[in-house]
Amino acid sequence: MKRIFLTWIVGTIFWSAIIFILEFLSLPLSQPSFINLYAIKDYINSQETNKQRIVVVSGSSTLFGFNGDLINTQTNFTLINYAGGAGLPIEALIDKIIQQAKESDIVFMPLEFVYYTRQSSKTDPQYIQNLIAFDSKTIYHLPFHTLLKSLAKSPPTEIPIYLLNKYIFEKEQDPIQTMQVLWQQTPNFYGYNYKSLDKYGDYAHAKGSFVNDNTPYLDLHLKPSLHFISEYNRLLEFAASKNIKIFLTYPPTMENPDFSLKDPQTFAKIENLKAELKKHNIEIYGDFRDFHFERKYFFDTHYHLNEEGAILRTQAFIKLLEHMQQEGLIP
Repeated sequence: MKRIFLTWIVGTIFWSAIIFILEFLSLPLSQPSFINLYAIKDYINSQETNKQRIVVVSGSSTLFGFNGDLINTQTNFTLINYAGGAGLPIEALIDKIIQQAKESDIVFMPLEFVYYTRQSSKTDPQYIQNLIAFDSKTIYHLPFHTLLKSLAKSPPTEIPIYLLNKYIFEKEQDPIQTMQVLWQQTPNFYGYNYKSLDKYGDYAHAKGSFVNDNTPYLDLHLKPSLHFISEYNRLLEFAASKNIKIFLTYPPTMENPDFSLKDPQTFAKIENLKAELKKHNIEIYGDFRDFHFERKYFFDTHYHLNEEGAILRTQAFIKLLEHMQQEGLIP
């Protein structure tokens, strides 16, 4: 009898711990809620179109940096913005392309420069949290000790607050129904929330400029990591099987003392990046200067464009599309 009781106690503790960890791992700890964000983007991706699809994927510099309505009205393309946040590792972005891209899509990746040098994310607790928020099935493919390390990084008050909100105070209505209503209204920015997405998957309407810091963006002697090269080649292999075109291009950059068009080192950094990628038969398309803007066009970080900046960046991207059409690189 005592053994049965002891087994019951141990079993209860074990399964309670598992439930606790699972609940914790659904927290969007260091990024916006990827779950609803990508639920909306998946819905956008499922819509039929007679136009050639352009899919853009990177971290949040692409989430904030496009205006899909301009592309839809001024070109023969339609945009699907599948960007998330730089808190997602390169393998998560590539997995999303593999899961959701369609035959004959054209995929552009204006990757933040940090993606080129990052190593595997499998042991980083922050990435683990973001990966699981991005796709809850990830939990079944991770070692238990890795999950525990991720749990240990959470502030102690975060879990009870999250549970109270989830089950008592903030029972969320269906996000797709919410967006179908919002898309009939004047576009607005509701903060770091899926409700800020337009019908192309962009955060296109952030207003104001609140960036005071400077950034060098990338190192003068940057070398792509083996992890990046391996993941990018995995993507190319998939793309070849589906007649999908993949192009790297430049993220938006902000004119500042550490990355200035007046500084020869800025150009040397870009030339080094191009040369290092070329060693692996990887091209990066466009001219970084076309995506380089004054500080007033950035919203709250040196990668996030505001509403005016997103328009300028989209206009530059349209010119890149036109040039690539003339070169026969895209239809």
